[in-house]
Amino acid sequence: MPSAGQISIRIYNSRGALVATLLDGYAGAGERSVTWDAREHASGIYFAQVRSGNTVEMRKVTLLK
Repeated sequence: MPSAGQISIRIYNSRGALVATLLDGYAGAGERSVTWDAREHASGIYFAQVRSGNTVEMRKVTLLK
C-alpha cells in the first residue's frame, strides 16, 4: 500500500458470490500479507478483490487441493 487508509480484501467464487473477507479495516502504508484458510471451499477458480481508497483490483486465484 503506498499510503495508509481503509482496505478490504475479499474472495469471490466464479459465480460472483462472496465466500470470504480476509481484511476489512484501516491499514498503514507498506507491504501486506494475508492468508486465506480455504479448507471449507472446493478446488476451482476464485477472484480476490483488493479495494483501497478509489482503487479496486481483481486477481484470479486457482485453489488446488
